[in-house]
Amino acid sequence: MSTIPRIGLLWRHGAIMLRASKIALVLAAAPNDSSPAHAAFIPTSAADSASYSLSRQIYALVGLAQYDDELYLGVITEADVVGELESSPIYRVRSCTFIPLRRACADFSALDFDSKQHQQPEDPNSSNPIQSLSRLLSSGTFYFSPSFDLFRSAQLRFTSDHHTPALTSDSTSDSVSSSRFIWNKHILSPLLAIRDHELDVEAQSDLDESGLMVGLMQGFVGVALVSLRSESVVGTTVARVAVISRLSCRRAGTRFKSRGLDDYGNVANFAETEVMVYNKSQLFSFVELRGSVPAFWEQRGLQVVHKIDLTRGSELTYPAFTKHFQDLIDNYGKVNVVNLLSNREDSPEYELSQQFREHTVRLSHALAPDNLRYTSFDFHSVVNRTNFDRLSALVDVTRGSMDDYGYFVYDTAAKTPVTVQEGVFRTNCLDCLDRTNYAQMVLAKDVLRAYLTSCGYGDVTTDGYYTQQINALWADNGDALSKISAGTGALKTSFARKGKQTMLGNITGILDDAAKSVNRFYASNFQDSQKQETISFLLGNVGRNEVTLLWNTMNLKSGPGTDNRSNEFLRREKMSVWMGTWNVNGVLPTGKDNASINAWLFDGLEEPPHMYVFGVQEMIQLTAGQVITADTDSLRQKWDSILLQAVNRNPYEVEYVELRSLHLVALAIFVYVRVDSIPHVRNVEYAKEKTGLGGMAGNKGGIGVSLKYHDTRILFVTAHLAAGNSNVNERNRDYTTITNGLNFQGRPTSDHDVIFWLGDFNYRTNLPNDEVRELLEVGDTETMLSYDQLQLSQAAGEAFVGFTEGQIHFFPTYKYDHNTDDYDTSEKARTPSWTDRILYKGQELRQRRYERAEIKISDHRPVFSVFDINVAIVDVQKKNAIEREARNRTMSARSGRSSPMSATNGGGAANRVPTGNLIDLEEATVVTSDTVPRKSFDSFGSGNEHLPPPSSETSKWWETKVDEAWWTRPTAARNPFG
Repeated sequence: MSTIPRIGLLWRHGAIMLRASKIALVLAAAPNDSSPAHAAFIPTSAADSASYSLSRQIYALVGLAQYDDELYLGVITEADVVGELESSPIYRVRSCTFIPLRRACADFSALDFDSKQHQQPEDPNSSNPIQSLSRLLSSGTFYFSPSFDLFRSAQLRFTSDHHTPALTSDSTSDSVSSSRFIWNKHILSPLLAIRDHELDVEAQSDLDESGLMVGLMQGFVGVALVSLRSESVVGTTVARVAVISRLSCRRAGTRFKSRGLDDYGNVANFAETEVMVYNKSQLFSFVELRGSVPAFWEQRGLQVVHKIDLTRGSELTYPAFTKHFQDLIDNYGKVNVVNLLSNREDSPEYELSQQFREHTVRLSHALAPDNLRYTSFDFHSVVNRTNFDRLSALVDVTRGSMDDYGYFVYDTAAKTPVTVQEGVFRTNCLDCLDRTNYAQMVLAKDVLRAYLTSCGYGDVTTDGYYTQQINALWADNGDALSKISAGTGALKTSFARKGKQTMLGNITGILDDAAKSVNRFYASNFQDSQKQETISFLLGNVGRNEVTLLWNTMNLKSGPGTDNRSNEFLRREKMSVWMGTWNVNGVLPTGKDNASINAWLFDGLEEPPHMYVFGVQEMIQLTAGQVITADTDSLRQKWDSILLQAVNRNPYEVEYVELRSLHLVALAIFVYVRVDSIPHVRNVEYAKEKTGLGGMAGNKGGIGVSLKYHDTRILFVTAHLAAGNSNVNERNRDYTTITNGLNFQGRPTSDHDVIFWLGDFNYRTNLPNDEVRELLEVGDTETMLSYDQLQLSQAAGEAFVGFTEGQIHFFPTYKYDHNTDDYDTSEKARTPSWTDRILYKGQELRQRRYERAEIKISDHRPVFSVFDINVAIVDVQKKNAIEREARNRTMSARSGRSSPMSATNGGGAANRVPTGNLIDLEEATVVTSDTVPRKSFDSFGSGNEHLPPPSSETSKWWETKVDEAWWTRPTAARNPFG
């Protein structure tokens, strides 16, 4: 069902207006100019609508997105009403368009959305994320309502102070639980900042009620009417039933791109599902949760069968695991975990399930009694493919929690709660899709049955129409959430819709599920990467993608005077890192090598480092046969065990645990952290880049591990570059390819405070072999280093530009005869060279040692270095307070200046009235003021006389002197734009 849009989109040369009933938003941009745009909320009664052309009607504004030098205005152009709740329509977005603001201000045709000749063709190879963002928001999975709070459950809405909170900077901050369901909060933030800082309370209220800006919820909304027959009263009662699933935007992503837990306690595919029934004078609500297993795990590569990789050990997982459940308990009360994963030891799910159980049991003992319960329900074993009626056993094993937690009932006549829900079921399978939806449906239907029975409606499960309607809502819910995550509807939906499985249904279902499985495989392996990038762009998770082309938000975000006060909110703390690189030439150490390995790791250490980082090359010898047939994953695990045991042989009796171990064919990186440093490490990401055979093979390449230690972002890159004495250009290209190719959830290698490279970079010495050996005989390494290819490439700006390497006081590390001190005596007689290196870039760090170790089992000697890093620790609350203070001080100093959109009272500079957060073009300075009264709509007149004329091809306000650019009404104290 479609409805008529509510917001007018108007145009005139140089400006666009979005007009609602009481308030309008005007955005002005100078065409063909890179200067920032201006935005102002004004009362509709004061808007000079006559000077604009009506372009079309839209439903709402969803935010501003910036790409390159253009600012895009996101508007909903098509939407369907899916139902009505509490007299408010609920819309599903059908089409969301992003208007290029600068181009649209110059050319009316940019607003002609329906005309294909004006639409930019979609380029699948384009890096422009705006087209992908439009497709994502137009996918039919986003919902909004101008007057109903979609983001909070009924219990939260009717037991808190504000039933319909406005969209504000505060309400969309991460400190507010319901903000996790507002998907466009990042692109809305520039406009919310203007709302909060430039409008007074009354004007804000008018804006909030106008529906001009809306939050978007991704998930599902279904509404149906059902007939209920009372046991004591003749006739039927028509009740409105709704199922709402709110998908969290924290750790959001597609099926195989976003799994498990992050360091802040957020899990992938987290959704709050609420069943509501409006029954006479009562509102019933029951909330359930779903979410990925709260552990650090992933599934990478082409996925046909589930291969689960636990990426962090138990101890490193537990702090984030605890944060997750503490957040649930704080917001939902008691929690019963319903784990649907397999209990069979031969199942790929078993290890993940066991860690989940162990952590839950451990945490439950640390919490208040019954705050956290654990229910194991092996879905596949119980159902055994088609016996879905056995799911009733889930109700039996959770009955105690059902009775304990209850449900929410609100008396709509008396406007008071009758009962409240005191706990929640948190259900999961592997994907939190098919199995989870069935289990949640079974639990919700039983709770709803109990409520309706208490209302005197008898056993509603015998009512075929009622059952059909409820089942259809849950089946649609399962399909919707499955399409968002996996690209297809849910599997085995016939049971969800019909409550049973027939023989014919089995055959049809098998064929349908097979088709869906193929489509899921294709989507996850060939489409999800771009979709994940689009999601990250929408949520602001791709590095620095803030809106900088809007003067208002530039001024609001400016914090002049904070740099010289950083000592008030930032302190530094020393942490140390030991790192080593070793090309092992396919050799595994044995027990007899422990002494030399200990010397490598511990000799000369003054204190135990906070982290150990190893780069290992050639875990296998790089022959064609070995690369194809070797089990490098097993080798990585063996090296992991060897190195972890080694670092835990430290003389300080300090325990280390694995943070991350990764491999790319024969190249591997291992990161270990001191147990007492675990709470300081977060945001651990990794990336790989192949460079062998032009990027097709992993025999050469790089692996990066990005992390935050406190508030300093650190990157470790280990690499194995092209071999061959003369292949300097290939090595330089490999370096560039790895640098440009490594990407950490949208964050490039350059976006780190400290960067380390360690590996076999294969740079050689540009001297004849005989001459090199003669220089080594007399210990003249200084002459040799003047011919070092890496240093020459750096000096020429061809590789490692901006990086530093410590002074090399050790002999070349390559190439030795195994188990000797002799450089290569084979027929090839390679020239001794420093192939194994460690380089670094960044501030606040000091290199304490740079040496090689004498482990002789390989043809390379390992190299190691020890660094001290003064990591940053930021007190965010103090920093924000200082920025506000500095901003207010600047605003106060400049409050007497004006802007091209401010009132001039006759055009004279002396008569300018202070206005907030705009620009004085004469002095090119930012004018901001919180010290003057915020704009109240009462201060504006209701007439449209004497407003500035529309710009045209021959008369452009941005080319006019500031004093003449805008006119004012003689009777008005200030211009509506001011």
